[in-house]
Amino acid sequence: MSQTRTRRIITLLDDASETCKRAPDTYQLDCIRAEYERIARKLPKRGDYAPVQRAINRAAQALDQLSRANLDDTEPPATVRLTAPSPTGRTRSASFRAIKPAAVATTNAAAARIIGQAQTVLLRSTSNSKRRQAHFQDVANALENGKLLLRS
Repeated sequence: MSQTRTRRIITLLDDASETCKRAPDTYQLDCIRAEYERIARKLPKRGDYAPVQRAINRAAQALDQLSRANLDDTEPPATVRLTAPSPTGRTRSASFRAIKPAAVATTNAAAARIIGQAQTVLLRSTSNSKRRQAHFQDVANALENGKLLLRS
């Protein structure tokens, strides 16, 4: 475990929340889903950070199911160009699906619970290791931003 890697994960989660904050309400759930999928792909599947990868990936999968179940077929996907917060300033495109406007409140509440479950899994994955506990607590705290976004 390293402070540098933990900070990188926290930055990715914070950037995901900031990105999705700019999306219309009907696209925020799928935005969080897509960003969590992207983050999970960047994390190692083995080693000290494997529980973080699994928790974020499972949350992304559950958010995907929730989004698909409440998809608004009348709205096209929103394609957004995102600029990386790095010295390179690279841009990437991301496409987010809309959910039905009438379902926003209930799906966001369900999504906040899914993120809460990921936080709980992380906090229980520390295996009584003080070193791991501090790092996983920081990541769990960063996941809180996604919950707060969906609750607002």
